[in-house]
Amino acid sequence: MTALVVLTLIGALATAFLAVSLSASRQTDQHADIAGLRSSAESAMQVGVNELWSAYLAQGGGVSKSMLDFRTFLTAQGVTTAQPLDLRNLAKLPHGGSAAQGLSGTNVELLSVTRVDGPGETELRFSTTVSSRRGDSPGRRPVRKTFEGVYVVDGAEWPGLDYALLANNVNCIMCHLQVDSVDRFYNKDPALYDSFDRIKLGTLENLLLRSSAESVFAGTLHVRGLATDDNGVAIANWAAQTVKSVVYDSAGKIQEDAWGKTTSANLVPAGTPPLPMKNLYLNYGNNQATMVDGYLPETFPAPFPDDGGYDPLTGTPTPGAAGNRVVDQAEFYAASYDFTGSLSGGAIFLANPADPVDTAAELTTALSTGTQPTLSAVTTGNVVLTGTAANPIVLNGQVAIDGDLVIQGYVVGEGSLLVSGNVYIPTDLKYLDGVGTDGVSRSYGINPGGTQNRMAIASGGSVVVGNMFYDKDGGTPVNGSTSGTFNFVLSELSIFNRNEWMKTQSLLPASGQSKTNPSTWTVSNPGYKGAGYVPRYYALAQGGAIPIFNQVGYFDGQNWVGQEHPSDWGSTLAYANLGNTSDPYLYNPDMTPKAVVQYLTADGGWMNQAMLSKMMGDAVTAHAANKPLEIDALVYSNNSIFGIVGKSTPMKGQMIVNGALLAADIGLLLPGPGSSVGLNLNFDARTKTLLKLRSDQQVKIQRRLWNTAAVAN
Repeated sequence: MTALVVLTLIGALATAFLAVSLSASRQTDQHADIAGLRSSAESAMQVGVNELWSAYLAQGGGVSKSMLDFRTFLTAQGVTTAQPLDLRNLAKLPHGGSAAQGLSGTNVELLSVTRVDGPGETELRFSTTVSSRRGDSPGRRPVRKTFEGVYVVDGAEWPGLDYALLANNVNCIMCHLQVDSVDRFYNKDPALYDSFDRIKLGTLENLLLRSSAESVFAGTLHVRGLATDDNGVAIANWAAQTVKSVVYDSAGKIQEDAWGKTTSANLVPAGTPPLPMKNLYLNYGNNQATMVDGYLPETFPAPFPDDGGYDPLTGTPTPGAAGNRVVDQAEFYAASYDFTGSLSGGAIFLANPADPVDTAAELTTALSTGTQPTLSAVTTGNVVLTGTAANPIVLNGQVAIDGDLVIQGYVVGEGSLLVSGNVYIPTDLKYLDGVGTDGVSRSYGINPGGTQNRMAIASGGSVVVGNMFYDKDGGTPVNGSTSGTFNFVLSELSIFNRNEWMKTQSLLPASGQSKTNPSTWTVSNPGYKGAGYVPRYYALAQGGAIPIFNQVGYFDGQNWVGQEHPSDWGSTLAYANLGNTSDPYLYNPDMTPKAVVQYLTADGGWMNQAMLSKMMGDAVTAHAANKPLEIDALVYSNNSIFGIVGKSTPMKGQMIVNGALLAADIGLLLPGPGSSVGLNLNFDARTKTLLKLRSDQQVKIQRRLWNTAAVAN
């Protein structure tokens, strides 16, 4: 009996040990299964993402385009917000058979995607269900798990903020220009000599240099299109140009002598193939792989992306307004919904829509008294901000204004102002900085409290500076009518209008061909944007003329050749007519609009033309004598920056900008006294982090979330 009991105990123990061993083995197998399933699920999702993105790129000729273009592609593929789409066929994943026919020994039972369109981005939400059957036990259930992941598609970060000056076309501003960095310009420490980085200037289309231009920039010039003289003829002899760079070393550090002075250097084309750190790049192209000296963008994205926006009431995108080159309310919301900044101090005036500023007394109130103590992160309406040394504007974070903005005077703090309409800078806009350690010099960008001053301004309209609504001497008002005075700004906007018009023409006139008979034109236009392109034309005032400088000269296949600019209203200009639905510049044959007009006067007439001109003119007249107009900010517009500072004004035709000037079109008349510098532009690298601009021509995809913990099945 004892032996029987012992044998029974031994058997029981053996059975228990075997059960424990089998259980441990099964747990090990299950952990291995789950690890394998997780790996297979992620691989399946990666294959799905790659196939979906590759299909998108393939339909666009190998390049990504706008957010609207990507969303249109998704809809065509059946990827919607309503229900998941099975991607296994697109991803070419075996399914429906045994595990051996699946992915890495597993069976992909489901790979689906849904999309969620949000402000400025689209989320792709993937769900992957995979299963595994080890087959070591006839009755064993398969191991099945579901994993989830999220990819986000949004605009690629815009690289233009690395430039001190960037525009589609640069012309008159290059006549009397000096470009540097604020670090070097305000430096008083000899120990820092030779440590300052070069700066960059760029043109996305063309550069025009007069033979008498006298400019120096401490860095590199990038030109995508042609560089021509004032007759439109390509420049061949760069050593003869009076525009110069300065000497910098192979690391891009500006070289200085014992007194901190630089040595000028001739512009020398980088050659073929180009090498980095040269001072001139011509025909820089648009292939990022061949841009050896940094990326030059292709467009100026709207600070309020023109993708239709996002309706805050319905929680859905509004693609019907996409591409119309107008800042719609849903687009304003999409760009500013998460802003948390504020603005206080100074005189803050919020215009009353029912009571336009149309008297001198109301203008005085707007500029000096204000109507309220603060602005929140988002304001609807037209705003006037005036800061003084005793009561400066205090900027804290990101602030958005759905309307026009007038801003002048002293500013402290850090942040950005996004404005849907026009921005007017009548006179100085300066940081209230402290004094340097020498007790005399300016401690640039540092206020008396020891914290930073830095600001960026982005306009969905245009930026207007100085006495722009007067002739170059500041004496005669300009109203934009052909019966009134013609000035520099009208000349510039007529050139910019021609550039926009050219993008709508597949053929352009050759030498000797009629400018008024398009049926005779024979020169193919490489800059043609296609039938769906919406041109944006400028007019100085609502109801004023829309001049287009295309009635003189011709197209040589690369550039418009001929007279540099118009000098008056006359036969060299064509005139678009907003009220005439048969006008070929603004309307289709069926009389539907095909273009937009951007006005430089106040939106909706909240400040009438007379008061706007008075405000700008009075500010210039009251400026301190023999002191340049000064702007401390990065200034951005996807439209234009226009301005005039005449020689006869107290500023003597001079302006200092500490920050950057970035706009599709820049038309600034800053002649300076005699042969002196008209514009000192000092790049402030600190400001480029204040704007979050996303390319409107290129989207990117990146993973946001991968759920490594399986969803229970």
